[in-house]
Amino acid sequence: MAEAIRTCDQEAEIDLCPLADGGEGTISILREAMDGQMHVCNAHDALGRLIQCEWAIFHDEKTALIEAASIIGLPMLSSPERNPQHTTSFGLGEVLREAIQQGCDHIFVAIGGTSTNDAGFGMAEALGFEFRNSAGEKVQALEKNGMTVSEKLLSIRDVLPPKQNNLKNVKVSGLCDVRNPLLGPTGATMTYGKQKGAGKNILSELEKALAHFVTTIHSKGYSVEVDEKHMGAAGGLGFGLVFSTGAELRSGIDFVLGALRFRERCAQTDVVLTGEGCYDKQSLLGKTVDGVRKIAGEESKPVFIFAGRVEVPDITSALRKPAVKVYEINPRNCKISAALARANEFLRTSVVTQYPSLRSAVLAER
Repeated sequence: MAEAIRTCDQEAEIDLCPLADGGEGTISILREAMDGQMHVCNAHDALGRLIQCEWAIFHDEKTALIEAASIIGLPMLSSPERNPQHTTSFGLGEVLREAIQQGCDHIFVAIGGTSTNDAGFGMAEALGFEFRNSAGEKVQALEKNGMTVSEKLLSIRDVLPPKQNNLKNVKVSGLCDVRNPLLGPTGATMTYGKQKGAGKNILSELEKALAHFVTTIHSKGYSVEVDEKHMGAAGGLGFGLVFSTGAELRSGIDFVLGALRFRERCAQTDVVLTGEGCYDKQSLLGKTVDGVRKIAGEESKPVFIFAGRVEVPDITSALRKPAVKVYEINPRNCKISAALARANEFLRTSVVTQYPSLRSAVLAER
């Protein structure tokens, strides 16, 4: 976008502000903004393979940031590997445990962008919780016994807390990229399961399994509200974090915008440009573009959104002051493979094409 604007006006003043909303890229952006140092440890990815993971400790040596997407993220899996019946959040729990062992007492977990839909079952096990079936046998996330995630969750009848409570003096904050509840038509499974590789039959199986998991946890005295916002983030990791660590859940984009002083920077601009892969209903539920729109509106700045695909054009926003305008950058009938391969080109062309409108908005602000 910046390159396109400079093509049209070499004297334009541009404030580049890379953002993330609690999903991929959050750790790289916040590490620089908050003066963090990267640490490396071993953990299991979503398919149970041992990998090296990076996480950050900040200057006080007591505050940590972990990004779930860099451990159990969807982009880490090939298309044939994507199936939430076979992915686990266990590795995230391992990295959390490592941060605790390193002496961190406030841990931020950016939970978006995962390939999992296990409501934090694997993560909780890695943190020391034990899950048992009706025969008293352990139900283990990494065990390769032919059982799917939903079958494992449905088999759980008992929940035992960690033998050592290492979380007693540790505060955990979950940075969430969406506001969905855990269950129901707008919950984790039904909203995001398909993009993680779940077919229609798998979706119903996982929904049933998560409901059973919640019932079992509630029956053991754990009071966790499933209908509160963020509980369905990252395949139910929001719920899992609250259950296993007593975490507070908050908007990832709001946290990142605050750390980067976005409001102050926005107040000094004439117009705000942002982007989204697919501008749809999910974009309005806590994603980056949603946070940008909100603050820009409060600062009375017009917003131009450039998206690869637009599924919910915001026709009413043009009537508001300031205006929010949404543009689809891909040519009509463009195949997804071409759209991905030529995304930079299409974005640049779209910004150049809309530059007269941008310029008009700038002049109107002045």
